[in-house]
Amino acid sequence: MTRYTPVQVKWQDGRPFDGAVAVEGGDGFGMLTRQDGSVWAMGLNDGGQLGDGTRNLSRYPVKVKLYSTNANLNALTISAGTLQPGFSPNITDYSMAVDSGVSSITLVPTTADKLATVTVSVYGGQPVSVPSGQSSPPLQLTAGQNEVTVKVTAEDPSSTKVYRIKITRNAILNNVLPATGITDTTPPVTTAALSPSQPVQTSGWFAGPVTITLHTTDNASSVTGTVYSINGSEWRPYSKPLTLDQDGMIAVNFRSTDQSGNIEAVQTVTVKIARKPEDVVPMQ
Repeated sequence: MTRYTPVQVKWQDGRPFDGAVAVEGGDGFGMLTRQDGSVWAMGLNDGGQLGDGTRNLSRYPVKVKLYSTNANLNALTISAGTLQPGFSPNITDYSMAVDSGVSSITLVPTTADKLATVTVSVYGGQPVSVPSGQSSPPLQLTAGQNEVTVKVTAEDPSSTKVYRIKITRNAILNNVLPATGITDTTPPVTTAALSPSQPVQTSGWFAGPVTITLHTTDNASSVTGTVYSINGSEWRPYSKPLTLDQDGMIAVNFRSTDQSGNIEAVQTVTVKIARKPEDVVPMQ
């Protein structure tokens, strides 16, 4: 039906729509803002333009759902150590130190908006979901520097906020192991085993995926962790063999840390993969 004169907007029960302070028209639909700040819509809805979560046409105003963009934390507590500076929703970077005996920590993040979600990770590893106000799983720490990332995603997923905590796990005093009294100043040794072990091409290029397994030994202390980095990316904790399947030259850096706080010098293995012979870069 086409009308050429104004028609009063009414609620579904027949009462006149009240409290309107602004009206906007679209292609076959209209938007109305009330004094309380709520937004209402009516008309065509084939593209979901009414914002009520349906695609149903409406001859009466329906309330538009406004998604929260609040990605703040209200609180962040940690099982060991003290955040520096003290927590504030608007501060995103923190540091702290823990004793050598602290091999893992847990976090309790509390979101400002109950519909926001939280993930945590160490060294940029696999994020783990943590419900607001509840404790995270244990996050493993290596001796030396660790970085924990807490990412908050608002109800509107385009709005996010990242809190970072740099945690220093102190080395054992003077590198003396408490159980034995032995002084250990020798870092662990990590080696890389490739599978297949040798490239099939005489040029040194592999013709398919390569798996790298890292093995670490230490004659005096136990190894507390191994980290790796691919092509200069951020360090990640090593927990299982790495499979490389991208064509090109791939540099894998790795190092380990022992209980005494000795950190191995960075080791590197370079793998060259080319599935097609024409992709092989000739030796200079």
